Amino acid sequence: MDGLFDLGILTIAYRSVPWKYLNPAIPNTKQLLIPHIQHTLQAVRDHDGFQSLLRSTRVDLVLTLVEASRFPNIEWKRFAITFANEVAHDLEDQYIHSCIAQRESLLYRIAGDKGQAARVIQDVSLDEGQPQPGTDIRIHNATGQKVIQRALNHFQYEELSRATEVLNEWRPLYQTPTMIEETVLFRIHILLGKIFRFQGKFGESLAYLEMSQHMADQRQDLFFNKKIYAIWQRFLRREIARQCQSGFPARTLLRLSLAESLFAQKRYAEAEALCLEVTSQPNLSKMEALRLSITLAKLRHVGCDWVAALNMWTEALVAINKLPPTSGHATRIIFLSVCDILRHQGQHQLEAASRKHLIALEKLSGQAEAKYWIAGLSHWLNHLESTAQSSHL
Repeated sequence: MDGLFDLGILTIAYRSVPWKYLNPAIPNTKQLLIPHIQHTLQAVRDHDGFQSLLRSTRVDLVLTLVEASRFPNIEWKRFAITFANEVAHDLEDQYIHSCIAQRESLLYRIAGDKGQAARVIQDVSLDEGQPQPGTDIRIHNATGQKVIQRALNHFQYEELSRATEVLNEWRPLYQTPTMIEETVLFRIHILLGKIFRFQGKFGESLAYLEMSQHMADQRQDLFFNKKIYAIWQRFLRREIARQCQSGFPARTLLRLSLAESLFAQKRYAEAEALCLEVTSQPNLSKMEALRLSITLAKLRHVGCDWVAALNMWTEALVAINKLPPTSGHATRIIFLSVCDILRHQGQHQLEAASRKHLIALEKLSGQAEAKYWIAGLSHWLNHLESTAQSSHL
């Protein structure tokens, strides 16, 4: 294969990758692009090697592979980052090595390797500390992204106070942030909003989420992929409608969040209809499966359909055990729900056996920082406690 022709194919393939904050999403991107990118990367490596490419082309390719590693499928993510490392070999560029390390940290975090996730991001050499006039804006932005990954490593293991401290280490260079700094601030505010929500500090959470909302509204020329800013129906319905109008199915977690909002208002039929829509969707993520089973379990529970409720709470236990280990607070609430069902069914021996598990879970969850990481569980715990008190009167 001719080298110039080979390079041309590679350039066309990798430059087709949509960038998260700059381009609208393309349907079936993974199926359309990945096979071509994989083939041309391997061809260039085996024919002339990546060192034969211009330095500017190598940098461009590395950054695009890092961006493309957002596409789903863990095998693809590893492939993209492995090749990004190969292309970047012997390039002296703090920024691109920082970008690669951020994605590597994510891969280790997904694999549950806490130590390596922290080491790979810490090993990147950046000019950190208090920014000085003349600081390279790209390096400062990379420092902010590095801070986010460090915080997420703490967040993964419910070290929420430490995650907050890490996020507060980064500030924009000047009072008015640049556009590139706004992307960092947007993510930091979203993550702080989530942390405070998990801690039950809903006022602080809403304040940070509204900052990101305002920032996204001010940058309509950028295609920000908006998150759930609060469990408010008008935000959820607006975002679901926006995604549908764009030609994409609305994200499953948005529908489940709306279902949870409806459940809290005792609009059970509407909540169930949304859950049934989600049930018919293939390939749910672990978190989607967990949220779906919990909402359906609560619907069956309040409807006194004890057999169906028990089955759904059991599915929730299976789903939560597939996620990384947590403090056990959510698992404890699921067990309490099971005990409540057994009490209603008069199966007191089974109830007593189930409550033995609660003793260990209560010790484990006593110092938990993330007690609200699954929306609606705190409200459900209050419901269980109030019904249990009523039964003893």
